[in-house]
Amino acid sequence: MRHVGILAHSIEGASLCLRTLSQEGARELGPHQHADVTLDCIAMGRSMPAWEAGDHSAIRKTLATSVDRLAKAGAEFFVCPDNTAHMALESASDDLALPGLHIAEIVAEKAAAEGYLRVGVLGTKYTMTGPMYPRVFAAKGIAAEIPDSDERRSIDDIIFTELCEGVFTTASRQRYLDIINRLHGLGCDAVALVCTEIPLLITPDVSPLPTLDSTRLLAGAAHQVAAGARPLPTWHGAPSTESHGHRPYAVVSLQPTDAGCTISSDELSTTRNEPSANVPPARGSRGQSVRIPLGCTLSAEYTVFGVNPRLNNQFEVDPITNSTLSIRR
Repeated sequence: MRHVGILAHSIEGASLCLRTLSQEGARELGPHQHADVTLDCIAMGRSMPAWEAGDHSAIRKTLATSVDRLAKAGAEFFVCPDNTAHMALESASDDLALPGLHIAEIVAEKAAAEGYLRVGVLGTKYTMTGPMYPRVFAAKGIAAEIPDSDERRSIDDIIFTELCEGVFTTASRQRYLDIINRLHGLGCDAVALVCTEIPLLITPDVSPLPTLDSTRLLAGAAHQVAAGARPLPTWHGAPSTESHGHRPYAVVSLQPTDAGCTISSDELSTTRNEPSANVPPARGSRGQSVRIPLGCTLSAEYTVFGVNPRLNNQFEVDPITNSTLSIRR
């Protein structure tokens, strides 16, 4: 089996990743069996001033030091069980000493496999307001729904004052569940727990939405690479490129102008030799999300993000910038 390197940034998330990796090995290989694994951690506190200053380059240098040490210890690839750290790893610089699995790509891969169309994103304030998850989700036809500013403040405070310190309270769990419930009401069909400590607080049995546990998904993928069931990764830092081979899609929420109308693929068409969007018939459905290939033209009698076109008026889907979808006549 391949030697796994764990690039730790926060202790609780890294511990969960290490434990899950060993459990995956035992499940497949037998008791007390797992891939060789080396973990390296430079205290996150050293990087907090740089996070507050938005100095991703400085943080990347610190993380790269850990990757160098993992390579010298014999690791053949690395995983970083910290979503926010990937924003720094994506900073332009020299290649990292080892190839790594990109945590956001792993989460998006699972979301697409499950058929999710709109996913709530819960993580640090840096991750929730950053471009990484909207980008990787959009490449697979999935919309990223971000909590509002008050919710983001609560989520972030709980992460850094409690979860990263191993503190898990009933009040904080309920606050997270209230936020997930609101995202459910906005049409989300899943929630991505993209701070690697959140799954320790929000478990599938209490969440009102299916959860995408970034920590355990990453650990599972690492085990697959170690066991030869998944190819050795090729990402050496900088913005991930695995999604670039997929045709980009936009996800559009359609609001019928008449509550009693029937949504059907005949009423939503795309041009430029693209197949019609797959909109299953649904009477009285509001806020339905559909995948539209970028560069195609919409023709429908729907309110699209506040625009109420008449039948057959044409609207083009522009490329997505972060989480903003531009619909123009």
